Amino acid sequence: MKLKEFEKKLMNNPKFKREFEKVDLAFEIGEMLIEARILKGITQSELAKLLKTKQPSIARAENGEHLPSLSFLQKVAKAIGTYLLPPKFAFMEKAESIDTSSWDSPIVSEADNKDQQNFSKCDSGYKLDFVSYA
Repeated sequence: MKLKEFEKKLMNNPKFKREFEKVDLAFEIGEMLIEARILKGITQSELAKLLKTKQPSIARAENGEHLPSLSFLQKVAKAIGTYLLPPKFAFMEKAESIDTSSWDSPIVSEADNKDQQNFSKCDSGYKLDFVSYA
């Protein structure tokens, strides 16, 4: 049996497919921290000094065993001169927009809409436009 055939057979098993497609968020964020730090050209120790912490706490955040808090990630982002993008649910990755016209109450007012580029006017209300980064 060839590898591709074996993979196809495994993917037909619902339990295997579910486990295979799981995302290890802590691992992914750890990798993101490592990549961001390397792209900025700083060591764990240098990042720790910027955050007023110790190098082992940076190593723990990068090892992917524990999920760092959003506040920690915001501190890292600020320390390296950037900002965080909000996370989203996987099913929203392919979403283009959500029409809010059928909602009971408006989620933005006309005044709010002027400052929000992610909202656009539609015939009977506002719709929230999602940007796909894939």
